[in-house]
Amino acid sequence: MRVLLVGFAVLALVAGCAADPDKHGESKVPRIPPTKSARPTLASSPPASPTPSPSPSASPTPTEPRASGTVTVRAHTWEKPDPVRLKLGMVLHVVTDQSRQPWQPPTSTNPAVLRCTSRTISGGAQDATCESAALGTVTVTSSAGDAKWQVTVIVGT
Repeated sequence: MRVLLVGFAVLALVAGCAADPDKHGESKVPRIPPTKSARPTLASSPPASPTPSPSPSASPTPTEPRASGTVTVRAHTWEKPDPVRLKLGMVLHVVTDQSRQPWQPPTSTNPAVLRCTSRTISGGAQDATCESAALGTVTVTSSAGDAKWQVTVIVGT
């Protein structure tokens, strides 16, 4: 409690001395003249030049961030699931249902963006792994006889 009172007394004394006017009636606290704002006005800013964006199918540069992780999609006959979003470097895992007629291996419309490898598993089903290799949008499709399946995949950063 004493420390608090002593601290308050010192603070009041210092504040009182700084605000106490001298014999000429002016405060002892130095005045700092106002300065111009450093913020530029809209009229003085040069127009921004458009920055070119990379094309969606451009190959990744070494500085582009790469993600890891897997998104699994179950392929049911005649179903068209919602689009899947992957970050560059992620994997799409596709597993088809079993079928009397074997499923064809899932394929990408642009292997430069999404590369798929597949293997046949029990009951004519397919187990596919699709690796994202570049930015872009592709469709992954598969079929079993008359049954067809597809999903849109968007690879971004």
